Amino acid sequence: MAPVAATRSVPVPCAPQRPPRACTSDTAQTPAVTPLRIEGNIRHPAGGEPWEYTVVVTIRNSRGEEVARKLVGVGALGSGEQCTFALSVEAVEARTRGPGKGRR
Repeated sequence: MAPVAATRSVPVPCAPQRPPRACTSDTAQTPAVTPLRIEGNIRHPAGGEPWEYTVVVTIRNSRGEEVARKLVGVGALGSGEQCTFALSVEAVEARTRGPGKGRR
């Protein structure tokens, strides 16, 4: 079985999955901070059948309610193979909104 190729995600200022407010020119100029970054790896032990894996990201609000759940990748590891995963959360200053236009 071929090794799993690692990919690196690059932020795209106007990606279709982002909300419209993220697609403004002044937001694209604002430097992001990274308040969370996690990196780790898994290694398949020598011998045994291949493993299949899925990468799922879940976001919960302050009340513990799930607000988003995304399958972001799938793959397989053969005997002796290793795969590294990295998750980061980037944040930028929110633009202020007029009265009655905040999030619910």
